[in-house]
Amino acid sequence: MTSVHERWARGALSQLCLPVTKADPVERGRTTIRYIDIGSVDGGRHKLVDVPEISADGAASVA
Repeated sequence: MTSVHERWARGALSQLCLPVTKADPVERGRTTIRYIDIGSVDGGRHKLVDVPEISADGAASVA
């Protein structure tokens, strides 16, 4: 097993992360959303790039 820094916590993700919630943007009155996927992350610049705004109607099929 890989060692970790002595001050870091070790445990199941369910113990370390906040609970996941799902929400339908259309039910919340949204017509568009910003779609962020792994390709939108520029690790070298520590920024999001190319984050398209898509129709909320189609969001469930891609998110």
